[in-house]
Amino acid sequence: MRRASLACAASAISVSALASCAPTLELRVHDDKYEACGRRSAAMPPPEGMQTATGTIQQIVDGTGLDGPVKIVVIDPSGRPRKLFFGSLYTIPSPSLQRQATYRAIEPSRVGDCVRADGSLMDNGSLWIERFVDFDRSP
Repeated sequence: MRRASLACAASAISVSALASCAPTLELRVHDDKYEACGRRSAAMPPPEGMQTATGTIQQIVDGTGLDGPVKIVVIDPSGRPRKLFFGSLYTIPSPSLQRQATYRAIEPSRVGDCVRADGSLMDNGSLWIERFVDFDRSP
């Protein structure tokens, strides 16, 4: 390969000859799935007074059928895990229409989906979900 490039450089004087001697490089933009998910969310400005977590779902445990919470682990665009938490729907008083709508947005989500959650930071570092968007399942 080295001989070919030396011979090519020695015989090539015109720009078109140089172009034909140049090795073909396949340049690809780095498109890691976690970074790609972050780019999908970038167009949405963060809501005032809320924390935001964007990432690809790595784990989801929906305990709402047994009066439990929904616990989600996402991998953020930098590759770090973030914990999301949505509390039980069995509350007194009954959950608000907004909370019910948030759960309907969470419920169809699956591992591998790109999601964004907005809410407040809990003492344990998890994000209490108040708004939720699943970019792979939203209409």
